[in-house]
Amino acid sequence: MGEGVPSLSTSIYSMTGIGIDAAGNIYYMDMNQFVLKKIDVATGLVHTIAGINGSPGYSGDGGAATSAKLSATVFDIAVSQVGDVYIADAPGIRKVNASSGIITTILTTSISARLFVDSAENIYTNGSGGITRIDAITGAATILAGGSLGNDLCMDNQGNIYTNNANIVQKRNATTGVVTVVAGVVSSSGTPPGTYGDGIPATSALFDNITSIGVDGAGNLFIADRGRGLIRRVNAATGIVNTIAGTTPGGSTIEGTPALSATINPYMLLVHPSSGEIFYSDKVDRLRKFSYLPMVPLSGWGSGPGAYMSDSFRVNLHTQCSGLQMSVHTATYHAGMTLRTYFGDGEADTSVIGASWTGMDGFLLLSHVFPASATYSVKHILCNSGAPVDSITYHYDHRFCSDLSLRFYYDLDGDCEKGSSEPFLMHNIVTEVDSNGVPVDTIMATAD
Repeated sequence: MGEGVPSLSTSIYSMTGIGIDAAGNIYYMDMNQFVLKKIDVATGLVHTIAGINGSPGYSGDGGAATSAKLSATVFDIAVSQVGDVYIADAPGIRKVNASSGIITTILTTSISARLFVDSAENIYTNGSGGITRIDAITGAATILAGGSLGNDLCMDNQGNIYTNNANIVQKRNATTGVVTVVAGVVSSSGTPPGTYGDGIPATSALFDNITSIGVDGAGNLFIADRGRGLIRRVNAATGIVNTIAGTTPGGSTIEGTPALSATINPYMLLVHPSSGEIFYSDKVDRLRKFSYLPMVPLSGWGSGPGAYMSDSFRVNLHTQCSGLQMSVHTATYHAGMTLRTYFGDGEADTSVIGASWTGMDGFLLLSHVFPASATYSVKHILCNSGAPVDSITYHYDHRFCSDLSLRFYYDLDGDCEKGSSEPFLMHNIVTEVDSNGVPVDTIMATAD
């Protein structure tokens, strides 16, 4: 296990719950060693904050958490912004106070639950009895939604609660209490219609063994699709789902591999509240993270070149004298994907996206000649089997130019054609370029 050692030198035997406080310290539960650990963000060292290594039980309330015993059934933890840690330790939910280090039981329950704590330290549990809220001040428990709501839960900044059950994710509206499906396909036939593909509405997408969910400050939903070895993101504005980490098959296990090229085995995941970094455990022996820059539709951006991203694809712009060249990459390639483009000058194009040379994403090279210097609004619409799934709009400031190849010679016979006996001039010539008689540029050239 190791105490006070660097986080990369410690041994983990079965990581379940993970959490983070406002300072960025990371907490995790090693269920097979019956201890709760903390990774200090300042030092990178690991310390035990609750439990006795290798000694299971349920004891120690009212005393130091490091002298208390945690049971072998601890499944989840939740961490408040001030660093108080809540532990789903049947037969109770326990709290480790960040200031005193004292552990207490705040709710007696036989339910093995997932936990979430809001900014006011109200506790939410999700288990076979539904969603329960424990008031931070009174300690009163209130059932918010009954029935079996399944596994993980999280909350967005508006107080909407997300839970997953089987392979669907549901959202409970904070104002109305109405529960709706936001990801996955509900079917009574046992064989739900849908696809495992990306760039489609999340409610038409299939998942394989969702084990954890999280949400960022903008309300975007993150899903550990453990059965397929992927982490997927549902855009809060569009409802479109895309893979942001993992690939099957043929991924890499080397550290530093881009997230979309890596082989991963996500179990519990956590979204950093400020940086947006994604942490995930594999339940066995490792906690990993990757940086994820949210890709949002752009509108009103001024003149390229550059690289611009939406949820489903990336566009690289390259300027040319006659117009614009665009290379388009999609995160995942599907046969039948097309790109519909409106160039802002009345022209449009629909082209088929093909597999890239790596075979792992889609690729299309597109160019367009604009009629004159002007600012054009360019819109790309990504389509999957003809159905629009994502779009991006930007402004391109086109300034028409032309390449001039100048070689000056002495036209002895006055026929305006260089003959073999007519020599190139070897001194500087000043040439004026005009547009309808209006000078616009000057070129100085030297003949060779």
